[in-house]
Amino acid sequence: MKAFIEILREKYGLAQPEAEKLLEQMELLTYRKGEHIVREGERNSSFYLVVDGIWRGHYLRDGVDVSLWFAFQGVLCRFTRLTASWFGR
Repeated sequence: MKAFIEILREKYGLAQPEAEKLLEQMELLTYRKGEHIVREGERNSSFYLVVDGIWRGHYLRDGVDVSLWFAFQGVLCRFTRLTASWFGR
């Protein structure tokens, strides 16, 4: 959890107390390679902070896997339909 606070402070400029309050509201989730976070047609209003690994947004079109975006360690993401918004400096 200390890594979360460091990322929130260093990358996003939050003060220690703000980062700690935000952390209290967060839940650590772990996904395996190939596991889906959001499927086509689903809505998801959550924000995600990539702690380790890479998150790839993609879809299948006529049997072809099409990558839309990648999010890496320390990136804060919000998924919206076929795109993702990420916040970073």
